[in-house]
Amino acid sequence: MSLIILMVGAICFFGANILLKKKLTITEYGEYSILVSYFSLGFIYGLLGLEQVFIRFSQAPSRGKIITQRFQIKTIITTVLTTSVLSTILFYWFYSEILPNILLVFLSTVSMTSLMYFFSAFRLNTDFVFAQFISNLWRIALLILAVSLFLFRGTNASDFILYGLCYSIILCFLLAVYYYRKEIKLEFNEAFTKKEILISGFHFCIAITSFSLITFGDRFLIENKLGIENFGEYFYLTNFFLAPYTILQNYVGFKQLILFKANFNKKYFSEFNRKAILFGLLLGFLLALGVYILNSLRIIDINIQEHWSTILLILLTGILRLYSSSINSAFEARTSIETLRKANIYIASLTVILILIIFLFINSIDMILICISLIWFLRSVIHRHLLMHQMKTIL
Repeated sequence: MSLIILMVGAICFFGANILLKKKLTITEYGEYSILVSYFSLGFIYGLLGLEQVFIRFSQAPSRGKIITQRFQIKTIITTVLTTSVLSTILFYWFYSEILPNILLVFLSTVSMTSLMYFFSAFRLNTDFVFAQFISNLWRIALLILAVSLFLFRGTNASDFILYGLCYSIILCFLLAVYYYRKEIKLEFNEAFTKKEILISGFHFCIAITSFSLITFGDRFLIENKLGIENFGEYFYLTNFFLAPYTILQNYVGFKQLILFKANFNKKYFSEFNRKAILFGLLLGFLLALGVYILNSLRIIDINIQEHWSTILLILLTGILRLYSSSINSAFEARTSIETLRKANIYIASLTVILILIIFLFINSIDMILICISLIWFLRSVIHRHLLMHQMKTIL
């Protein structure tokens, strides 16, 4: 059922983008793409990796009961407020023309960042269905907003979508708070010290920083180097060729992390990784075929001849992201702090170096994607090697 909800959210997001591409101007669609990327980054990065510490150091002995540390909850609340303030300031500094209402940006940023905590809490509580529902509800709302544009003519399309998106995220947050208070009871222990929590949080913060850079770095680099209109076109392509992989990437991490936390089987791990690659290749073929058919029927408008190399590189990135998620779910569930520290050193250094190379020397979308794909591949190799070495040492 959770997979069905995830798919519904993806289809709604896909449909909304097709409609909005037809309704908004090129610049307006680019601005919308930036706002969606901003909120998506806030969801992934806003807690600075503390959701992983929460899952790692908390237990759910029975449905509706989570045992954790009071210090963790205080740290999460402080982090949500701090990152939301800083994010809002940065957004207003660079993109104030997109959404000038700074209070609305702040409230929706707090809401989206907090949703990651609720998403993690519901997962830990094995309430997978509601976890997916609450994290995908804003995508469903986005389709409703997009359809409404065609029903209520004369509306300022850009403002309607941008403001509507913010209010939808806030409503998702309020619904999550209500359900959380109704269904989950927190109990506290001192099984882990403040020092242990902070050290783990520091290492997971570095890990999520590297992850966020390669997940969203291409978007902001393309916007910075090639302009908002080219970014809008790139964002539109990713909805067809990358979004399905992102869905599967999230679902694999969503389900496999809890599974590997309970039990790690090397044979199953290796088989699952092989299946991820094969399925990724098959999905790439089906996506290319599907888009070709839709384009031929003029349901969508993509210049395939002009963008074929970019499309292939987006598909390659998607396959590597899916493979990475199958490895990373086991790594996050089973890694020791020492192994995580080593991985952070290698991956953070690699990521920063390649991102700097892109920023300083590269000015084409295809070359940016090649560098991002290389980071995903090397990240997977590093995680797998270090995890296997750790498990071998334990045995």
